[in-house]
Amino acid sequence: MKHHPNSSKEYYSKLLLFGEHTILKGSQALAMPFPRFFGKWEYLSASSTVEEIKSSQQTLPQFLAYLTELEASGKLIAPFKLNQLEVDLTNKLFFNSSIPTGYGLGSSGALCAALFDKYKKEDEHGLTKLKLIFSQLESFFHGSSSGVDPLICFLNQSLFFHSKEKMSVTSIPSQNTVGKGAIFLLDTEISRQTGPLVQIFLAKCKDVEYNQMCKRELVPEVNRAIGYFLNATWSSLFESFHHIGFFQYHFFEEMIPSSYKELWLRSIQSSLYKLKLCGAGGGGFILGMTLNWEDTQKELNKNTLIPVFRF
Repeated sequence: MKHHPNSSKEYYSKLLLFGEHTILKGSQALAMPFPRFFGKWEYLSASSTVEEIKSSQQTLPQFLAYLTELEASGKLIAPFKLNQLEVDLTNKLFFNSSIPTGYGLGSSGALCAALFDKYKKEDEHGLTKLKLIFSQLESFFHGSSSGVDPLICFLNQSLFFHSKEKMSVTSIPSQNTVGKGAIFLLDTEISRQTGPLVQIFLAKCKDVEYNQMCKRELVPEVNRAIGYFLNATWSSLFESFHHIGFFQYHFFEEMIPSSYKELWLRSIQSSLYKLKLCGAGGGGFILGMTLNWEDTQKELNKNTLIPVFRF
């Protein structure tokens, strides 16, 4: 990442720890900001070429046009200082981000959060209104959006989803940076899109038996896992990781990259570490848990591992 004298506030990526797909079937979910990757507003130097400006600003000019059109039609939910954004883009403003795209880490969410934070005209909004505003903003990138990713990036706080409709800010246990255990990410180095994977899941759920099995077996396990995490009951959480990963290996096979199915099976058989989907699956990161981080790093030394939470 480039660091300039005019560096500004950092907008962190986000991780969906629990509730991938199952929140659509009534489970709880838990998501948290992840400072390892982030974006911030910066300005290019005055000597930057036209190509450098285009490359750095990417879709920001089109994003401005999208918002201007919504404003002109009276459909823009929240007022923005769009004239100021236009001036700043002319002055070579860009969003410098290390958040990988196609990984479910909220790369577009961080940009939407940053744009809202810098150019909003009003400060007071409740969670529900913020989610609606961010849904409209992020729809520019995805066609439709729940607004959740930008909300987490903007609040920089963990969110607990009681259901798909009800959520609240929550606190998570304190980390022990020298602890023996860890929740970690395994990088598949495969970019993917969330939408098609969600559609695969919903199509499978049209089968009554499959749908009932998810509600009967997986949803309660996900809810238990969230409770174990929030209460720092690590041995019980490790067991939940096993059950979730086991279920996903057998019934979410489309979401597990074929090149990682053997490793996934080894995790089911292992007493050292467990794997589960991180977000929609299909690539991006896989979420892992171990009660012995040092030995797990040795065991998985051919993979890129990133610690998320130490305990």
